[in-house]
Amino acid sequence: MEQKIEYNYYEGSDFSNVEQGLKIAVSKYARQAKCVYIGITGDIEQRTQRHYARSRKRPNDVNLGIGWTRMIAIYNTTSDSDAKQAEKVLIKFLRMSPDLAHKCLNKTMGGELIDQYKHYFVYILLGPESVRKAYWEDS
Repeated sequence: MEQKIEYNYYEGSDFSNVEQGLKIAVSKYARQAKCVYIGITGDIEQRTQRHYARSRKRPNDVNLGIGWTRMIAIYNTTSDSDAKQAEKVLIKFLRMSPDLAHKCLNKTMGGELIDQYKHYFVYILLGPESVRKAYWEDS
C-alpha cells in the first residue's frame, strides 16, 4: 500500500522569512493529533516509504509508519543549514508549548547531519495515541 504525502509547504532558503508561518502551521497540525514528530529529509518519497515500512512489522497497522495517519511536507529549501535550523526550531517550539509538548515524540532536538541533496524537506507526522507506545518500542 503506497502512502500519500501531503505537500503544504513554505519555500525559501532563508528560514527567518518563513519561521512564524511554520510555527503557526505546526501548531495547527499538532492540535489535530495526539502525537507528532518533526523530521527532515532530502528524499521525501523515500522517507515516506521508510516510515511506512516500519508498519509492515505490525500486521494490524495499515497507516503511515507505526500508526502515523498523515505525513505533511511543511518546508522546502535548497539550504541544508536552513532545513536543519527549521527542524530544531520547530521541535523546540513544540517542546516549549505548554499545550503541545506532551505530543512531541522527537527524541533529539533535531538538526542532525543528513546527506547532500538539491532540496530538503521538513515534515510533520501526525498520529493517534496508540503511536506513542509503538514508537518508543520500535526505536
